Amino acid sequence: MFECMFQHEMKENKEGRVLIEDIEPEVLKEMLHFIYNGAFSTSNFKDELLCIELFKSAEKYGIQGLKQKCAKRIAETINFENAVDIYTLGEMHAEPILTQRAVEIMKQ
Repeated sequence: MFECMFQHEMKENKEGRVLIEDIEPEVLKEMLHFIYNGAFSTSNFKDELLCIELFKSAEKYGIQGLKQKCAKRIAETINFENAVDIYTLGEMHAEPILTQRAVEIMKQ
């Protein structure tokens, strides 16, 4: 998404900056940390809700490595109480790791 912004005659290319208003500051901070370091700041990666928001943002901005790492982490946290929500998340973002694991949990 960023590459597209700067390769075409878009506002971001003309101004030389990107205004991101659809991501919470903590999520953006973690996303940038991952982009620059290739890893998560470990304390925040344990936060399930933050990881879900990172997953969604990674999908939106085309950061596949981040999306996959978040999906694996989210899959580890699936339980009977959140399985339907995680299944829906996986379906919405075409992530089989989440949908398959959620189905496994729901069948138990």
